[in-house]
Amino acid sequence: MNVFCRLMLGILFVTFLPACAKQVPLKGTALDEKARFHVSAEGLVTDTQMGLMWAPAPDRDVNWEQAEEYVKSLKLGGYTDWRLPTLSELKSLYQQERALTALHFSRWAWSSEVTGSSASLFNFDHGVEFIDDLVDSRTNRVLPVRVQK
Repeated sequence: MNVFCRLMLGILFVTFLPACAKQVPLKGTALDEKARFHVSAEGLVTDTQMGLMWAPAPDRDVNWEQAEEYVKSLKLGGYTDWRLPTLSELKSLYQQERALTALHFSRWAWSSEVTGSSASLFNFDHGVEFIDDLVDSRTNRVLPVRVQK
């Protein structure tokens, strides 16, 4: 490589690398999560990026019907409009350790997405979706969510 090419690459590197570095999101870091998630004294987690508020998971596994009943009857933080999250909403928490720790959560969570006699789940260990039967469903966790207004 001749000297001119090296010089041009050096100029490009010095000129554009800092600009690119400023635009890279800090996903998964404490700084990013601290700015994105706010935890209230009641343990409610507000996601400023998604415009959602999450309630801590109860310390028990439930089937899908129990999960649905739980969120419909939940009264927490002065709110009564809790619901099961969509898969997209659950995925937005994947690898967000600060939020998941505050919500006392790990592993599998029910979603609101039902097709026929099956409901969708999300696994936080591996970032994968799963479909389970509503009638003979396994027990998993529920993460109540509401739109932050």
